[in-house]
Amino acid sequence: MVQIHRECGSPEKRKNDAAELSHTLSVLVAGDLNMRAPLDALIGSGREAAIFEELGPLFERTDVRLCNLENPLTDAGEPIPKIGPNLRGPEAGVNIIAAAGFDAAVLANNHIGDYGAEGVARTLRVLDSHGIGRTGAGMDLHEARRPWITRRGERTLAVVSVTENQFGTASAQRPGGSGFDMRRLCADVISARERADFVLIVFHGGQEHNPVPSPGTVDRYRSLVDAGADAIVGMHSHCPQGWEIYRGKPIVYSTGNFLFCSRDPLIDPGSPWFFGYLPRIEFSDVSPRLTLHPYRFTADGRRVHLLAGEEKRKFMDYLGDLSAVIADPAQLIAHYESWCVLKAPGCLARLRGGASGGSQQTAVDDGLYSLHCFATEALVELLRTYLRILYDGREAACAQGIAAVEERSKIPFPICDDKS
Repeated sequence: MVQIHRECGSPEKRKNDAAELSHTLSVLVAGDLNMRAPLDALIGSGREAAIFEELGPLFERTDVRLCNLENPLTDAGEPIPKIGPNLRGPEAGVNIIAAAGFDAAVLANNHIGDYGAEGVARTLRVLDSHGIGRTGAGMDLHEARRPWITRRGERTLAVVSVTENQFGTASAQRPGGSGFDMRRLCADVISARERADFVLIVFHGGQEHNPVPSPGTVDRYRSLVDAGADAIVGMHSHCPQGWEIYRGKPIVYSTGNFLFCSRDPLIDPGSPWFFGYLPRIEFSDVSPRLTLHPYRFTADGRRVHLLAGEEKRKFMDYLGDLSAVIADPAQLIAHYESWCVLKAPGCLARLRGGASGGSQQTAVDDGLYSLHCFATEALVELLRTYLRILYDGREAACAQGIAAVEERSKIPFPICDDKS
C-alpha cells in the first residue's frame, strides 16, 4: 500500500511520492450510523467530535470518508406504515456527521423513507446546506439513482448506493431510497464507469443478525463485480460479516453497525451489535488494496474505540473464520440452511395464520407483513430456501447445524462497557 509520506527527503523524492499518490485514491466506508437515543442527547453538546477521537489519524490519511446514514434527519413529517420501527434523527444531527469528518452520506437503506416525502426532502436539504455529499436517495427514483462523484488528485470515484426493496424506496413519483433492481444497477455501474476511474457500490441488504451472508447475496455481489464494479461494501445485518477478494476486487459483506445505539438495556455490550470494522480501500491502476480497521462503540454512544492488541487479534481471527465460510460453497450452504431452519418458521407461521382478532388494523398489519416478506430479497430467499428444505424432508438434518450458527453469532472475547 502506498503510504502518505511526511515532507522529508530530497526534493526529487518528494516529487516522486506526490506523483505516485496522485494516481491513487483511498476511501473509508462506515456502516450504519443512527441518531436515536442516547446518542441524540450529544447533538449540540459540543462533545460530538470526542466520539470519533480515536478515528482521527485513520480519517486524516484517507482521501474519501463515507457513512451510511440510517435514518432521515427531520424535525417534521409523519411516519409511514411499515413493518419495523420508524427511525429518525433531528436535523441538527448533521453535526454528528460533520464532526466525524465524513465527506458524504450513502442514503439507500430501509429507514431513509420512514417519515415520508418531507423526511426525505429535509434530509437532502440539511446535507446540502452543510456541504456533505449524498447518494442513494432523492425526491424521485432518478435522483435516488444518481451517483456521488468526487475527484482526489488525478483520480475520480463514483459511489453508487442501493438498498433491498423494503419500505420507503423511491419510484418515478415517490421520494425515497434507491431500491435494488439488477438490470438497473448494472446500467448505473456502466454509466458511472463512463464518468469516473473507479466505481464503488454500497449495498444495504441481507438478513439481520446473520454473521454469514446468504448464497444469494454472495452471487449477487460477485455478479456486480462481473458487471464492472471495482469494490462492493455491504451493511444492514447489524453484525460484522466476512469479506473476500473476487477477481482481484474486494467485497465486504457487512461492516456491522458503525454507531447505532440500542434501546434494549438487555443487549450485552459484548454483542456483535456493538462491533464492526472500517474497510479502507485504496484504488489505483492495479488491483484495489483492502485493509480492515475493527472497532467497538459504547452502548451510550459516547465513544468509538479502535480495537488493538489481543482484542484486535481475536476479532480478526473471528472475521477470518467467517470469511472462510464464504470461501467454501458447501459450508456457506450448510450455514444458510441451518439459519433458515432457525429463523423461517416464525415468518411462515405468521404468513399462514396472520394475527388473531380479525380487526381492520390486524388486516392492515398482515398485509404489510406479507408485502415485507415478498418484496424484500433477503426474506424471499429465506422462505424459498426453507420451503425447499421442507419439501426435501431435510429439516431435521439442517437443524443439526444450528449450534454452529449460534456460535458464529458471538464475539469471541468478553467486553466490559466502560461508557467513556
